[in-house]
Amino acid sequence: MIQTLSISAPDQGLHAFTKQLQQAVATANVDEGLCTLFIQHTSASLLIQENYDPSAQRDLEAWLNRLVPERDPLYTHVLEGDDVRVM
Repeated sequence: MIQTLSISAPDQGLHAFTKQLQQAVATANVDEGLCTLFIQHTSASLLIQENYDPSAQRDLEAWLNRLVPERDPLYTHVLEGDDVRVM
């Protein structure tokens, strides 16, 4: 059974979609199986991240932004523009 989830991500960062995924799995009406996720965007990725403490997400996002800062001249993929984080 194939289901499509549309996850809105208005800006860069980590975006949880656990509830939407749980709902999709629940509506599949299967007792057991494998849930395979595929993301159709060139500059996005899937990540399993603990979410009990919100500071873990903030720490990871801060580390990623230090690792790959905006407009770093090392990277040439700029067609989509800056990833602006709305606070």
